[in-house]
Amino acid sequence: MDKSNERKDIEVLQKELGNIREELQLLIVERDNLRRELGNIREELSKKRNEVMKLKEELNNVKNKLNDLYQKLNELKEKSIKLKNLLKNQLYELKEVSIELKKLQPIKIHMSLDEIKQRIEQLEWTIITTPYLDPKDEEKMVNEITNLEHMFKTIATNQKRYSELIQKYDEIKNVVNNVREELNKVNKDLNDCRNSIALMKEERNKIKQAITELIKDIIEIKKKRDNIKERLKFTISSINEKRQRYIEILSEIKRIQIESKKSVEEKIIKEKKRKALEKLNKGERVSLYDLYVALEDSTSSPS
Repeated sequence: MDKSNERKDIEVLQKELGNIREELQLLIVERDNLRRELGNIREELSKKRNEVMKLKEELNNVKNKLNDLYQKLNELKEKSIKLKNLLKNQLYELKEVSIELKKLQPIKIHMSLDEIKQRIEQLEWTIITTPYLDPKDEEKMVNEITNLEHMFKTIATNQKRYSELIQKYDEIKNVVNNVREELNKVNKDLNDCRNSIALMKEERNKIKQAITELIKDIIEIKKKRDNIKERLKFTISSINEKRQRYIEILSEIKRIQIESKKSVEEKIIKEKKRKALEKLNKGERVSLYDLYVALEDSTSSPS
């Protein structure tokens, strides 16, 4: 190969080496930047996942609280139904007692029970102590005693029953008032429980929305990560290709240099052989080395 061509080839290869070095430097910087960016994205992903885990724990806590509130709500509803039924029954019984009381209004008389009793005793005493009592008068007195005794019994029975009903009415009225008071408390607890459930539902929905937004962020971050991974993979592949090409060029330059050196050596030997043969042909004195060169195979190299 011509010396000039060899130099041109080596210059071209060295120029390519320089370009590859520059490209490698840029690619390595890009690779390192991509790796750092990938590391940052992994940290961001880890942070987002931790946030999701924490929110899921909060969501589970809210769900547990909701379950407890629903259980309490059902218990309060059952209690409310029982109290309403009890109140209904007590009010019905109170109405019945009230109706009976109206029927058992005290009999309006001009005599008290003591007066009636005294009158009966007086009549009985008259009948007993009067020796010659007219039969008609006696019959009249007996009839009056009978009527008075019936009146006494009716009034006494009426008053006793009336008193019992009044006592029963008061007892039922107290039960009704207590049941109403307890029912009002249960209704208040029901409203409080429903309000708490509404707040818990709102909290649950907020947490769910936050989780949804985080998952969207994670999906986008993963897409970005995958894109960077592809770029990094391509960059590393380019670096490997450039390095391989760099090694190939170095090998090619070395080969050219070796071949160039070998070619020069061959020319020198060829020239020495020509001069040695020329001396021999002229019959001039030659050294052992010149003789060795002249006789050596042209393809061999000097020792």
